[in-house]
Amino acid sequence: MTSVRVRRVLALTMIAGGFAAQAHAAQIILSVGDSYPGSPGSAVDYDSLAGLVKNQPAPGDTLTLSTPGMPAGLTSASIKIANDQGNLGLASASLEEGVVRGTANGGPGLFGIVSRNTFSDTSMHDSLTFHISDDAVDALVGVHVHLDGTEAGAGLGSGGYNMDMPFSLGGSFDYFGTIVNNGNQAFGLGGPSGFNQTIGWESYTLSNASMTGFDFDGVIRVTDGETQGVNMSLFLNCYDNTTCDFSHTGRVTLSLPNDVTFTSGSGVFLTAKADSGGVPEPASWALMLVGFAGLGAALRRRQAAVLALG
Repeated sequence: MTSVRVRRVLALTMIAGGFAAQAHAAQIILSVGDSYPGSPGSAVDYDSLAGLVKNQPAPGDTLTLSTPGMPAGLTSASIKIANDQGNLGLASASLEEGVVRGTANGGPGLFGIVSRNTFSDTSMHDSLTFHISDDAVDALVGVHVHLDGTEAGAGLGSGGYNMDMPFSLGGSFDYFGTIVNNGNQAFGLGGPSGFNQTIGWESYTLSNASMTGFDFDGVIRVTDGETQGVNMSLFLNCYDNTTCDFSHTGRVTLSLPNDVTFTSGSGVFLTAKADSGGVPEPASWALMLVGFAGLGAALRRRQAAVLALG
């Protein structure tokens, strides 16, 4: 699973550097795998710029692909490995929905004692060009990122779990959760990459934060014709009887003022309503209303400034 670990380092490095390498690329990257002492393990990778670049399911693992052959150019795709010992790795992304999904279950494993170390790594990248229809100099856009998952089995004396979700669009952050098998737990902004985790936001709030999810609401400032790269990843590593299901999903949505639209490099970003996540909970609606109120106030101030200049 060296490629997965290398990809983690590269993804975090790109966030720290503003994702310059991915700013104009429309791409999804999926990896699933497992490992066990004495077993070759599975390693399956998909890159939408290259197609299926690795297809190596371990003996006993069943591989399921969302599209036969997994050709290059897909904007929605998933790959899954599973076996009768309870191991399961799923990676899925959709530019149309703005979602990343993952599952990494370390089942009972060999003789019911220790399981394979199961990985899921998902990322999506696109570029958004913002358009302002009036004479305003700039505009404020709301960015909402939601993660909702479940974890069971890790804790004192058993199992382990690691989740990492970096995100960038005008601003960046990195959210992580971890439980190691001596019972130590941690979660929140400020993952393993070691850089300032909240760069570039006009303002932001974090709510509903836990080991398995959060709601992040940020505000970015854009100008007419400005292009920003949007990048979101979800990495899972679960082992020794630990079950991690983050297929509920990781999702990004935007709140745009009336005078702002965007086009995407892929041509499909956020063109379909996400099919998971359901209706926002009351707390989420409250946060969204606060965000809309803030955007409205900012727009009124901006319009007043434009009139004064005129």
